[in-house]
Amino acid sequence: DTVLAADAASRLADFARAPASGNHVRRDQHHLALCMLGYWNATRNDLDAARSASERVAADLAREDNGFAKRNGTACLAMLSATIAATTGDRDAKRSVAALDSILLSARTPPHVILEAATIVAGRLHAALGDTARALVAARRREYLTGDPLFLATLLGDEARYARAMGDSAGAARALAQLAILRERRP
Repeated sequence: DTVLAADAASRLADFARAPASGNHVRRDQHHLALCMLGYWNATRNDLDAARSASERVAADLAREDNGFAKRNGTACLAMLSATIAATTGDRDAKRSVAALDSILLSARTPPHVILEAATIVAGRLHAALGDTARALVAARRREYLTGDPLFLATLLGDEARYARAMGDSAGAARALAQLAILRERRP
């Protein structure tokens, strides 16, 4: 829903533009806000704003002393870099998305919003770059050991779409069946 997304981006803007400060949790939230706002801007073809967000995260990470916030910020930075590369048609876009995948595979636990959001983005970028097989692999990547996966409905919808595109009708049907069960449980 682009109207809801625009409203969320608008609400994040002031926080994201403020200096990162406070404890590592607050700084991590700031990096996440910058990342989501940068991604939103990239999807709207406002690449200057996306690059600005990326530069801010990189500058903050150079001073970050907490491993958790640094890991999440690094995933954020890789997601923004890959998105900008794919959006601009950079010849190294596939390499940037592969680098994002590598970061996501090495930093699965503990789960975090940026890791799951970046997994969705990685799949979509693979698909946009014509690699539906890798998109499907990304969409099937889940962290189950720490509770219900974040953004599961989105991952299942993407999985069904990529599986169908790959000719895996059984895989697409399984993903859609899981999605139906998930929707039935919703209050």
